Parts: sequence; C-alpha cells; structure tokens
Amino acid sequence: MPEKLEELLKTFYRKNKPVLKIGQGHPGEDVLACYSEGRLSSEELSKVSEHLAGCVLCAEAFLTQLRVAGGKKYNIPYELRARLKAIAGRTADSVFEIVLKSAGNVFELIYSNGQVLLGQDLIPMQDLRSRNIKDFRDTVSMVKDVESIRIEIKINSCAKGYFNVIVSARNKKTSKLLKDCRVSLIQSESELESYILDKSAVAFERVLLGKYRLEISSQESKIADISVDIKL
Repeated sequence: MPEKLEELLKTFYRKNKPVLKIGQGHPGEDVLACYSEGRLSSEELSKVSEHLAGCVLCAEAFLTQLRVAGGKKYNIPYELRARLKAIAGRTADSVFEIVLKSAGNVFELIYSNGQVLLGQDLIPMQDLRSRNIKDFRDTVSMVKDVESIRIEIKINSCAKGYFNVIVSARNKKTSKLLKDCRVSLIQSESELESYILDKSAVAFERVLLGKYRLEISSQESKIADISVDIKL
C-alpha cells in the first residue's frame, strides 16, 4: 500500500510539477520548495542551484523558506549551503523578517528574527513557541534592533484580504524618533509607496496580502530592510 501511494504521488507530481524557465524570471516558491525536497529532475536541480548561486534575492528567499520549515533537513549542495550561511550571517543584523498567516482577524506567527511586543515585554520567537503562543487577534507588533536603531513594525487586519502596516524607527539609547528617514513599500522590486518619517510612524494602509519589502533609508544610505510575508 505505501508503495502504491508513493507511485501515485510521483505520478501526480510529474503531471503537476512547476516548470522552471531560467531566463524568464526567478524561480517561485513552489519551485524552491520542490528543489529543497529533491523533487526536481537533475537538470532542473542544476539550473536552480546555478540560479541561487548567482541571485542574492532568490538565495535570501530560499533561506527564509528553510527557516519557516523549522527542523526539516534537506539535501542541499555544500557550495550552496556555504553561500546561504554567508548570507544568513550578513543579513542577520540588517534584515528584519516577518512571516505571518492570516485567517480573518487572526494572525499566526510563522517566523520572525525579531521579537514580539506583548504589553511592555519583548518576547523572542523561541520563547513564544515554548509558551505555545502563535496566534494574535487583530494586531501583532514586532521589534528588532539594527545596530543603534530600534525598529517597530505593527501589522493589523482591516478588510478581508488586506492589512495595515505601521513602521517606526528610533534611536535605541535615547528613544528619539529618526526624523527625515524615508520608508518605502516595495513589491517585486517596484516601489508602491514611499513616505518621510517626520511624525511618530509611517503607515501603509489597505495593503493586499502578499510578500513585500520595507526599506528604511537616510539621505546617505540604507538603514534596514524589512521582509513582510503575509499568507492566506
């Protein structure tokens, strides 16, 4: 019986597997998932490995996917593992990652490298898991320190299929607002909205569920990247 089930799954995959077309864009999440699980042909595996070796954006997306998967072990080529490790070390302090699942007005926290703000307390992701806390009604607030700056992201539900995201950045020691910084909402490398941080926070309202990047920058340089991925 298990052998028949395995054969049925293989047949289904052959008929429905995602098609990888390097040169026509980046591999999607479904292709990366199949890659990590060894469900691509040797030719496709080679193409994805080559693409990930040369594309930082896709390598970072794949790294996030592996983090979300938790303790699962995948057969990843040594060279790519070394690259992912280097990216993880480089982005750990400057990239703020948040992955949520939306169900009506409830958010399930899938992954974050920041801390959750509960009342006045900052709770790391691993502590939330040990306390079996994963669901947040209406609003979830996350905090991450990037060098001397404390970034707070507040995500709340609005109409079905939409969310609001509120961003603030302050000096960690003085708690003073970082004025004249620009906060941009980006999707697929296209800037959707951009505002100057001149009050307490910048708000992006009625944003469709999906994957976005928030970039905080000064006139001189980029301060931080925030990756926000909210799934249904």
